[in-house]
Amino acid sequence: MNINSLSLWWNIFLKHFSQDESIFKLINKDNTLFFCKKSIKKYRLFSLKYISTQFLENASPDFYNFELDQSQLHKLIKELDKEGWDVLHLKYLSRPDSNIDELDTFLDLNHFKFKKTIATRIYYIDLTLFKTWEKYRKSLSRNHKNEIKKRENKLNANVNWEYTLNEKIDNEDLYTIIENLHLKRQRKMGRASFLESDRGKDFLKDLISDFLKRDILVYSIIYINQQPISYTLGFRVDKVYYHWSIGFDTDYSKFSPNKVNHRYLIESCIKLGLKEFNFMRGQGKYKEQWTKTFRESYEYKITNNKKFILKFLQL
Repeated sequence: MNINSLSLWWNIFLKHFSQDESIFKLINKDNTLFFCKKSIKKYRLFSLKYISTQFLENASPDFYNFELDQSQLHKLIKELDKEGWDVLHLKYLSRPDSNIDELDTFLDLNHFKFKKTIATRIYYIDLTLFKTWEKYRKSLSRNHKNEIKKRENKLNANVNWEYTLNEKIDNEDLYTIIENLHLKRQRKMGRASFLESDRGKDFLKDLISDFLKRDILVYSIIYINQQPISYTLGFRVDKVYYHWSIGFDTDYSKFSPNKVNHRYLIESCIKLGLKEFNFMRGQGKYKEQWTKTFRESYEYKITNNKKFILKFLQL
């Protein structure tokens, strides 16, 4: 995710969700953007203050992954040294050109104690491998191909339905469709939703409005008898489609409308000449039906050994 699109997202999110002065951002000379939050915990033992600095990961549901090389990490640590820190949490780091190996080497050479774990997988479809939907379809399992066809046939035999991509629709009407379908699905699954709060509603409205103006919002809707029953919502940046939110009317579950919606959305992305369909973070089983290709996302917990030693020497 490039600097501009990531900044756009964060500017809208922080407007609605954060009144916390401990959040700060760092922009390096090479235009790399970091958003961090510093939390301070005071432990009774030795009366030590524990300063934990971490990237905010909850603010953008799966929207981004950080790419960080050793020179950027070095600059980040130098900047944090001005404030003082004990533990640095780096979450959702991707691995472009073996940068993860570079980070390990840098931390080892500079005697930082760290723990690295795989945080999650990021499933994606390399659309450059497929010129048409039919060629992509052949890459799917027999069961999944049959299931898609079965659901399409069921729709065709029983109802009048339509798939639309980025149809011209009033912003408020688009928001209402997304809110209604999202909440209905989440409640059926017994999940809470950020759209249940006023600030969550305002955030999504602002995001839709702003990203539409910038021509990076992508949304698809399936209608049955002119009634919206399924939606997808995502973003198109640098010829990559980022698949963010989906929802459907549970009264139409027998048609598996989201499965059919995905089928036509992927075909649309191929026709648009996009190079990747990125499902973003998370290991939902449905993603594995559409692709077996994934990237691993890493998490680091780095301890500032020097500062801990100094604190104990001062006791």
